[in-house]
Amino acid sequence: MLQMIRAGWRETEAALALADALDDYCLYLAEHVSHDIHPANSNDIRGVPARSIDS
Repeated sequence: MLQMIRAGWRETEAALALADALDDYCLYLAEHVSHDIHPANSNDIRGVPARSIDS
C-alpha cells in the first residue's frame, strides 16, 4: 500500500485497488471450496480397529 502511494497513487485509489483485489480473492476462495472433509490431525476413526468390551 505504501509503495503504491509512493509511486504516485492517491490514497483512496490505492485503498480501492486493494479492496478490489481482496474481493476477487475472496470470491476465488469461495468458488474453489473442497467438500472432501479430512481430519485436522491423525485422530481419524477410519482404519482404527474396534476395541473389545473386555479391554
